[in-house]
Amino acid sequence: MNKILFKVLSIICVLAVLFCCLAACGKPALTESGVESSVNSLGGGFGTSNKPKISGIGSAWFTDKPTLTWKGLKEGQTAHILVTDSKGATVIDKTGLTGDSYTFETALKNGEFYTIKATYTTDSGEKSFSGVYANGNTVQCISGNTAPKKNYTFDGKISLEVLNNYLSRAMTYSEITVVKGDTEELFNENIRALMNMGVKYVLRGDSSWHQSLEEEKQWPLMKKQLEKLHEVDPEIIVEACIFESVTTGIDDIAVPDWVFKAFGQKVEKRNFSYSKMLFDDGYGVNQWSNGDSVPDINKLETQMFFYYRACSFS
Repeated sequence: MNKILFKVLSIICVLAVLFCCLAACGKPALTESGVESSVNSLGGGFGTSNKPKISGIGSAWFTDKPTLTWKGLKEGQTAHILVTDSKGATVIDKTGLTGDSYTFETALKNGEFYTIKATYTTDSGEKSFSGVYANGNTVQCISGNTAPKKNYTFDGKISLEVLNNYLSRAMTYSEITVVKGDTEELFNENIRALMNMGVKYVLRGDSSWHQSLEEEKQWPLMKKQLEKLHEVDPEIIVEACIFESVTTGIDDIAVPDWVFKAFGQKVEKRNFSYSKMLFDDGYGVNQWSNGDSVPDINKLETQMFFYYRACSFS
C-alpha cells in the first residue's frame, strides 16, 4: 500500500513540475521595450540611466505658464512637447526644441486639466522622456484660488467684512505641511486641494501636541512649503496652534535671548523647563499621557514658552 501511495505522489510531483515548465514556456519573453515601458511607469530605475529625463510636470502646475526642464539629450536630438485640454484640443505643440528647457508660451486656465506628452527624437523615431509623468499624464493648472472674489485685504486691524469673508472660506485641514515621505509631491496635493476647495483660512495648519527639539527641526521645511503655498495664493492664512499641553521634550529647547528680554528677565543660557510649567497642586499632571500635562498659564515659564512658540510661528 505504501509503495502504491509513493508512486502516486511521485507521478503528481512530476506532473506538477511539467505543468510549471509548460506554463513558463507559454509566457512571452520580456522584450527590451517591455522593460523600458515598465520602468518608465515607475519613473526610473534599471534600464533608464542613459535615457533623457524631464522634470517640471508632476500632478499639478502652480502657474499658468510652467517651465519644463530636461537633461540627457544627445547632440542633434530635440524635444517635443504636446499639451491637449480636457476636450482633446491642442493647446501647445512645440517640436524641434533644443537647449534644456521650455516655458509655455500659451497661458493655461486655472483649475483646468491638461494631458501632456513629452518626447524626444531618436534615429528610430520619437521616444518618451523617462519619468513618471512624462507620457500621457493628466496635470491640473493651479494658478490661483477658486474662492469667490471677495475682499480679503487688511493691514493690522481687520474689518468685520474681511473677517467674515475669511470665515466663510475657513476649513480645518490639520497639519497641511509634509515632513515625511515624498514631501514635494504630497504637499503639492495639499495645495491643489486647498485651491480647488477655495479655502482662505486653514485651521490647525500646524497643530503639534508634543513639543520637542526634533519637531522644531522640521520648521525650515514647513516654512519653505508654506512660502510655496503663498506664491499660489498670497491671501491665504494658515493657523498655527498652541494647545493646552506641555511635554518633557520641552526640556531640550533652548530659551532665546529675546524671550528673556521680552519678559524683563536676566538673559541666561538654559533650556525651557517642563516641570516649572506644571500646577503646584498636581492638577493636570500627566493628563494626556505620561510626561504630557496641562500647563499652568499663570506660571512665568509657561508664558515665556507660549510666547516663544507664537513668535516662532509668525
